[in-house]
Amino acid sequence: MDDPLGFPGRCARLRGMAGISQRKASRLAGLSESTVRHQETKFVSAPSNETLMGLAQLFDVTTDFLLTGRGEYPTEEHVKAAVARAEDELALREGAA
Repeated sequence: MDDPLGFPGRCARLRGMAGISQRKASRLAGLSESTVRHQETKFVSAPSNETLMGLAQLFDVTTDFLLTGRGEYPTEEHVKAAVARAEDELALREGAA
């Protein structure tokens, strides 16, 4: 069954489940803050592959789920664990720089 929230709602809901700001989500996903804000509030066209992949990887969900809502929502614990992994990876990358 498709999720009636649409792509913007799914992005915002996943970010809310993780308890992170748009700024933090953008940093962890390797996107600009304006890109995340735009996708959550002013979605009018399909997201770029970079945006789609960055958000899917951040929240550890499929791109199909983000685009269509097909499948079950991940649990809050799943989303928080995925974001924690992204935070650890970012810290390692920044520490190596």
